[in-house]
Amino acid sequence: MSVHTNAAFRERQNASLERSKRTAAALDQAIKEDLAEIVNDASGQEVSVEEALQRLERED
Repeated sequence: MSVHTNAAFRERQNASLERSKRTAAALDQAIKEDLAEIVNDASGQEVSVEEALQRLERED
């Protein structure tokens, strides 16, 4: 492969990696928000995402 082809390949790979990172971060946030909603529904109390995560960790 030529240097140009290698650079283009790396550029596409980096762009794909960045998209994957953004998707993973968005999914992580959505899961955390869903967890907080579940805890809120189960406890009848309004809790933050952080509190819901702490409760989950304590149950493990």
